[in-house]
Amino acid sequence: MESNIYREEKVDTYLNIATEYLLYDSLKTLEYVNKAFNEAVEVGYETGKIDALNTKALLKIKLGKYEQAKEICDTILVLSMQENYSKGKAKAYKGLGAVSFYQGDYQQALNHTYTRLKINQELKDSLAIQDCYYSLGLMYRRQGNHEKSLENLFLSLEIIKKLGLKNNSASNYNSIGLVYMYRGNHQLALKYYLKAFEICEEFGDTKVKPEVLNNIGVVYEEEKKYEMALDYYLRSLQTFKKLGSKREIALSLHNIGNIYEKQGLYDKSLEYQLQSLALFEVTEVKVERTYPLLAIGRVYRKQNLLLEARRFLSDALQISQETGFKLNIKNAAHQLALVEEALENYKAAYNYHVLFKQMSDSLINEDNTEAITKMQTEYEFDQERDSIQFANEKEKLVLSQKIQSQQNKQYVTIVGIIILIVLLYILYRYYLSKQKANKLLQQRNEEIDRQKRELESLDHIKSRFFANISHELRTPLTLISAPISSLTKRDLPEEAVQELNFISNNTSKLQSLVDDILQLSKLESHKIEVKSENVAIASLLTRIFSNFSSMAVYLEITYESDIDFLPDDYLRIDAPKLEKVLNNLISNALKYTLSGGCIQMKAYKQCDLLCIQVKDTGKGIIEEDLPYIFDPYFQSKQPDAPMQGGTGIGLALAKEYADLMGGELTVKSQQGRGSTFSLTIPYEEGVATQIPNVDTDEIDMSDDGLENDLPIVRETGDKYRVLIVEDHPEMLQFIKSMLQEKYAVFTAFNGKHALMQLEKEPVDLIISDVMMPEMDGFTLLQTIREDEKNHSVPMIMLTALNEEDHKLKALNIGVDEYLPKPFSLDELMARVKNMLLRHEVRKQVSLEEKFERQALQERLIGVEGANKGDSSFIMQVEELILAELENEEFRLDNMAEVFHIGKRQFRRRLKKVTGLSPKEYQREVAMQKARKLLEDGVYNNLSAVAFSSGIRNTTRFAQYYKNRFGKDPREYFQEFR
Repeated sequence: MESNIYREEKVDTYLNIATEYLLYDSLKTLEYVNKAFNEAVEVGYETGKIDALNTKALLKIKLGKYEQAKEICDTILVLSMQENYSKGKAKAYKGLGAVSFYQGDYQQALNHTYTRLKINQELKDSLAIQDCYYSLGLMYRRQGNHEKSLENLFLSLEIIKKLGLKNNSASNYNSIGLVYMYRGNHQLALKYYLKAFEICEEFGDTKVKPEVLNNIGVVYEEEKKYEMALDYYLRSLQTFKKLGSKREIALSLHNIGNIYEKQGLYDKSLEYQLQSLALFEVTEVKVERTYPLLAIGRVYRKQNLLLEARRFLSDALQISQETGFKLNIKNAAHQLALVEEALENYKAAYNYHVLFKQMSDSLINEDNTEAITKMQTEYEFDQERDSIQFANEKEKLVLSQKIQSQQNKQYVTIVGIIILIVLLYILYRYYLSKQKANKLLQQRNEEIDRQKRELESLDHIKSRFFANISHELRTPLTLISAPISSLTKRDLPEEAVQELNFISNNTSKLQSLVDDILQLSKLESHKIEVKSENVAIASLLTRIFSNFSSMAVYLEITYESDIDFLPDDYLRIDAPKLEKVLNNLISNALKYTLSGGCIQMKAYKQCDLLCIQVKDTGKGIIEEDLPYIFDPYFQSKQPDAPMQGGTGIGLALAKEYADLMGGELTVKSQQGRGSTFSLTIPYEEGVATQIPNVDTDEIDMSDDGLENDLPIVRETGDKYRVLIVEDHPEMLQFIKSMLQEKYAVFTAFNGKHALMQLEKEPVDLIISDVMMPEMDGFTLLQTIREDEKNHSVPMIMLTALNEEDHKLKALNIGVDEYLPKPFSLDELMARVKNMLLRHEVRKQVSLEEKFERQALQERLIGVEGANKGDSSFIMQVEELILAELENEEFRLDNMAEVFHIGKRQFRRRLKKVTGLSPKEYQREVAMQKARKLLEDGVYNNLSAVAFSSGIRNTTRFAQYYKNRFGKDPREYFQEFR
């Protein structure tokens, strides 16, 4: 046995399904209503039985069975009173109100609805109250009381807005539009109709949408836009047919018939009006039958089928009088008067005219009905007497009208032709003007495109120029700095060493100037990004300020800082760029301030900004030059300006860096009194970076993991063979002179020549420049990696192109090392030694595997010849190492488990591909990461770089780095300054 609760839920489910089918399928609705009712009766679920009867009443109303619906509603009311079920009583009065409304008894419909409103107000049911106001609005509109109708419809809309039920508001907007339509305000009506249509489209409301489409059609019909009206009526009809709503289908058919009537298509109009009448008769909606009856009678009158017209119009008048529908009483009387007059039944015609006038006056003002009717009667009597008196002159008048009509037509035709000619001329002139404007616009667009292409071409040429000039400058810088570095290591007199240091320092300055030019070029091309880090701002500013203290003392300048009030916060900033900006401002201040002067750096927080000022009492800047001092390469054009040197790069670069960091760099200056440069950047608080305390004096130089010395010759007694590819004769000779003492050196002046050399002589290592004629270094590298004979030969690439994309391109092709110019002799020798050592180890491992005839014979391609499997293997190993760099407990041997192989096999495979043991390869990955951090200037101290590379001891880290790359990592920080 099912429980009563379950069966009651079953009743509610049936009713929900029935409600869903109510709009679309009457049979399905009735089926589920009957199921719900029978189940409710069996289980004694009284409220469920009442709700089932209510749904059945709604179905009967939809089908136009109003008497049956009224009987059901009366039953619901009795049952609800017995059960004291207030909601049931409200539903009963709703149904009774709807029946009265559709039967034309609007006053009774209002009474029922006000009773329902009172019940729902007691229940505090907001949604039901809203529905009551909406129903009152419809009823008052049908009564012709437009003010009361609008009042109730807007009350309903207000509740909907408060409840947030926008999807329920389409009916309200549609009904408001109808009221304005009846009042003759077509535009306001159309506004509300379109609002209703927009909501229907948004929420997929298929119930209200066809009615809205129909009403929009009515607006266009009233404005005599018949084609647009017909389009909306047909769309409305299609949607109503899908819903199966006979009443609405009938209304749409009637409206379509009206359009065809106005277009003169009387037979087609009759076809639609007769279909409309047949459907209205089925729905038993008496008052609405008058619409097609009037239209059919009107069309028959126009076709001169007067007796047929009289029959339909008389039926329309009778029903209108029974229902008290004054508007259609007036319309039917007017049409019957015209029919009777055509049939020469003047007395009947007169009577209908009287009725017509009475209804017209009643609709305008009920209080003046008798007076207006009397006037209309007199008027109609006079009209009838006049028509008898002048009956004999009728034919003359008609003939005169025809003649006048013909003359008017001729006049209108002539005027029309003249207007048409004028319009055609105007249109022709407009066409010519439009064509001319389009041609000018096209020419301007083509000119803009041409200028754009020229600018892009110039930008490309500019980029190539800076790349080439960088190459041309870095090569001689290398030829200066490398020999000086070599000479300083020899036993020379102190004076000579001092002079060499002067040369070295100025070489570094020249290199810095070249870097500034390139950085400015990149900034203008938007190729530089901000690399923010967590920085202790007070400490950073103190260090930058202190770097110039000795210079200020030497120049006898008062040098002060005021940063005591700056919070000791960690900020997210690009420290190298900030340091570059401040270095430029302070060095300029020292340059232009005379002995005895004063320089002050002040830093403070203001709102969300970090403000830094560098103020001096120097010579100041000429007022005419102030707007241009941040322009690249600016030089004063004042004839009396002192010759103070400068390239015009430093301040331009500082300004670009400030803008890049989201800040601003400004200047205030007065000639002879000094200058104040103000830098403001966002004060973005960061997180304190915890760098462990390291013992910089602790040195652990155990042999484990350090690079072994490479023998200068092989066991056979032959020297290692090195091929140098360089188009610059002096650079080629310099590198050769440095290497030929230890190695057998071969030379080539471009990539093509190098390939010819490799055909003749195999080599152990290739050192190549990037930019060369005929075949550049990238093409050479690609060709060698694809060559079966030489694909495993290691390659070091010398480049003046320090941009990241060039490095990535080389690494993707398979370069083993890249060495930026200018480089030192130690750097070059260290990298040559390391490359040859690894290459030798790989060859030995491969030879052992060959002799042992291992099952897996893997050939070396990719990174110095690893196959695809080895490439994937190395990538996975490197990713894991990078992820675990700061994990002290991580051991690379544990990775054997990841690849499901033994530790010994893992070591052999790693050594075969890289030439390094697991520990050595782990350090190699750490060194490569450290080099990237140093070259990009991510950190401004050695401890942070060492810690990020997984090495806790900075001294050991520095030793490892120098052994690997031949360069002390501290030199990078000097370069950035």
